[in-house]
Amino acid sequence: MNIMKQSDHDIKRLHRLIERYFDATATSAEEAELRRRLTDTSLTSPEIEEARAVMGFFVAGRSRKKASRRYHLPAGWQRAAAAVAIAAVCGIAMLKMPGRDADMADRCVAYVGSTEVTDNRMVLAMMRSELNDLGEASAEVHNDIGGQLSIFANELSL
Repeated sequence: MNIMKQSDHDIKRLHRLIERYFDATATSAEEAELRRRLTDTSLTSPEIEEARAVMGFFVAGRSRKKASRRYHLPAGWQRAAAAVAIAAVCGIAMLKMPGRDADMADRCVAYVGSTEVTDNRMVLAMMRSELNDLGEASAEVHNDIGGQLSIFANELSL
C-alpha cells in the first residue's frame, strides 16, 4: 500500500472514530484508539482539532507526545488556600498592630460593608458562619478531587 493510500485510510479511520465518539457510540477500545491516534498523528483537519480540544489535547507550543507533568491545584483548592492565607495574615497583623491596648484583647470588631459591628456575640456568630462556609467549600472541593482522581485512575487503567 503506498503512502498516499495509507494516509487516506488513516484520516478516514480517524474521522470515523471522531464521529462515533461525538455520537456517543464509540466503544471503550475505540475511544482509547482515538486518544492514541490524536496524540500520535500529524494529520490535521477542523474535526481532528475539535476532537483534540474536547478531549483535552492542547498542543500550544509543545510536543503532543510530551505532556506536562506539572500539577496544578484545582481552582476550589486555590480559593480555599488563599482564604486561609488572608485570614492568617490579617490575624498576625492584628496581633502586631501598633497602639493595641490591653483592653482591646477581649473586644471583637467586624466590618460589614461600611458598618462597624462591635457586639462580641454577633461578631463571633459571623466568624463561625464564615468558617462553616469555608468548611463546606473544602468538603465540596475534597469530593470533586476524589471524583476527578477516580476518573483519572479509570483512564489510566484503559
